[in-house]
Amino acid sequence: MPQGAILNRSHPPTMALFLTGLSSFVLMGAALSLYGPALPIYMRLFSLTQSGAGLLVSAHWVGAVAAVVAQMVRVQFTPRHALGLLGAGAALVAAQLNWPLMLVGAALVGAGYGLIAALYNRRFLTEFGTRGPSMVGILNAIFGLGAIGAPLLMVAAGNAPRVVFALIALVTFAVLPFARPAPAEPAGTPAAPPIRLRPEMILAVLTIGCESSNLGLGPSGLVARGVSETAAAQLTSAFFAAFLLGRVSLYWIAPRVPPRLLLIGALVGVCVTSLAAAVAMPGVNYVLSGLFTGCLFPSLFVVASAAMGSSQRATSTIIACCLMGGIIAPSALNAILSQAGEGQFFAALAALVLAPMASVLLLPRAAVPVSA
Repeated sequence: MPQGAILNRSHPPTMALFLTGLSSFVLMGAALSLYGPALPIYMRLFSLTQSGAGLLVSAHWVGAVAAVVAQMVRVQFTPRHALGLLGAGAALVAAQLNWPLMLVGAALVGAGYGLIAALYNRRFLTEFGTRGPSMVGILNAIFGLGAIGAPLLMVAAGNAPRVVFALIALVTFAVLPFARPAPAEPAGTPAAPPIRLRPEMILAVLTIGCESSNLGLGPSGLVARGVSETAAAQLTSAFFAAFLLGRVSLYWIAPRVPPRLLLIGALVGVCVTSLAAAVAMPGVNYVLSGLFTGCLFPSLFVVASAAMGSSQRATSTIIACCLMGGIIAPSALNAILSQAGEGQFFAALAALVLAPMASVLLLPRAAVPVSA
C-alpha cells in the first residue's frame, strides 16, 4: 500500500460493524464518565485519600496505553478481545471486593477502552469508503451519549456506581457475540513498515493534549474566574452538549472540507474561544469552545491516518500517541497553573493550542484518503 493512502477494502461495511461500533463507544463513554462521580464513594467505602482514589483513573489509562502498545508490536487483538476486557473489568469494578482488585478492574476497562478506540476508528475510516471521515465523527460523537447517561443512571440508582458498572458489563457481554474481526488483508498487501518517530505522532500528542486539558481542567478554570461551582457544573454540561454537536456536525462537514483544513479550523476555534474566555464571559466562551474541541480527535485521526497509512499498527500508534497526550498535557498544564494561578487556565490553553497549530501547518503535504 502506498505511503499515505487509506485503503478502502472490497468488503462492504455491515450493519453488525455499525451497531457494534456505536454500542462499544457508548460503553466506553459510560465507563469513563463514572470515575469522577464514583471516586468520593470509593473514598468512603475503602477509607482512601483523594490521591489514593485517583489511582483508579491512573490504572484506567495505564491499561489503555499498555493494550494499545501491545497491539503496536503485533499482538492480534480483535473486537471481541476488546469487549471482553472491558466487560471483565467493569464486572470486577462492580464487585467492589477490595481496592487492589478495583485497580485491576479499572486497568482492564482501560485496556478494552484503548483497543476499541484503535480497532473501530480504523475500521470506520477504511471500510466506509468516501463516508469514512464522516463516520469517524459519528462514532466518536456517540461516545458522548454514554458519558452523559451513565452518571444520570448512577444517581437514579441511589448513587451506587456498582449498579451502573454491572449494567455496563452485562451490555458489553451482550454485544460481544455480534462483534466480528476486520476483513483479511488482500493477498499481496505489503507488510506495514516499522514505526518510527513521525511529525504526525507529535501532532497527535499535542492535539489531544489540548483536548483533554480543556475537558478535564476547564470547569476548575471557570471556578477560578469567579464562576460558582453550581454554574460551572451547568456550563460543563452545556460544554459537552456543544462537544457532541461539534462531532455530529462532522457527518455533514467532513465530506466537504479537507481533513487538514478541518483540523486547522478546529484548533483555531479552540484558541480563539479560549483567549476570549480569558478576557471576558468565560462561561459562554467555554461552552463555544466545546464545538471546536469536539472536532479535534476525528479530524486529527483522519489527517494522521492519511499520512501514516491504514494498517492496524499505524492506527494503534496514532491512538497510543493520543493517549499519551491526554495523560501528559493536563499534568503539565496543572504544574504551570500552580505557579501562574488557576485563573490563567484559559490563557494558558490558548497558548498551548499554538503548538499543534504550528505543527499541522508545518506537516508535509500528505495524501488524502482514497476509496475504491
